Amino acid sequence: MLRLNTRTYPSHRANHTKVPTMIAQCLVDASQLWHFTIPYSEAQTMPLNIVKLLGYADGQAPKHIQDLVNEALNEAGSRCSIKGGIRLIDALKIEQDHKHLLAGQTRFAVGKIISAQIRHAATAAFFICTIGDGMEKWVQDLMRNGDYIKAYIVDMIASETVDVAMDRIQDWLGQQQKQNGKHITNRYSPGYCGWHLSEQQKLFSLFPPSFCGITLTESSLMVPIKSISGIIGIGLKVKKVDYVCRFCDMKDCIYRRKSEKQVQE
Repeated sequence: MLRLNTRTYPSHRANHTKVPTMIAQCLVDASQLWHFTIPYSEAQTMPLNIVKLLGYADGQAPKHIQDLVNEALNEAGSRCSIKGGIRLIDALKIEQDHKHLLAGQTRFAVGKIISAQIRHAATAAFFICTIGDGMEKWVQDLMRNGDYIKAYIVDMIASETVDVAMDRIQDWLGQQQKQNGKHITNRYSPGYCGWHLSEQQKLFSLFPPSFCGITLTESSLMVPIKSISGIIGIGLKVKKVDYVCRFCDMKDCIYRRKSEKQVQE
């Protein structure tokens, strides 16, 4: 079960007094911001998933590869500090050009693909999630020592871990909305589906500075590297689908390969 910090943070444009509240109240106030702490055990992926992502479609990797995967997964827990956040904005509107959306007072150029997928949403849930910088530092150490294979495996595990962690947060959001008779969409991130990476500057403006320990570079890259951000639509007539890569024009992507393998299975 997700270990949730039962605290809310007001908008960074207001004062910073922490207000205890029940989880359901988060859905009412358009300025609510939620903070999550997730134990590694809830975000740990199965060795078979990593083996398949490494290119062994049948899951039958050589023993030394399987051993490296198991070792890395066992050690990863001590190197991850998994945190996430959700900012809910009730005023969500898709503009007539079907390329832009207005969330509160912030305008995003998400493009036609994402606009089409969340066009029926009434509320936007902007999210961020990170596993901290422990895994990337581990990768750097392995590279310096010439252990390139293990470095690649650890990097793959790090990417998968932050994705699974966000799955947990998204599951929580879906359950909370279900209690209100609403549904959620899939999640969409800057840099994918025609949403330019530079839009992360706008997205992060909705969160307090360095929220969850994440910052942006001038080129809009997240630090720590193993972090993700994006938007989820919420509404009465939206839905979450199993396979969304067909909507995206990015062909060489780990998530496309992952989804295609899942569909084939």
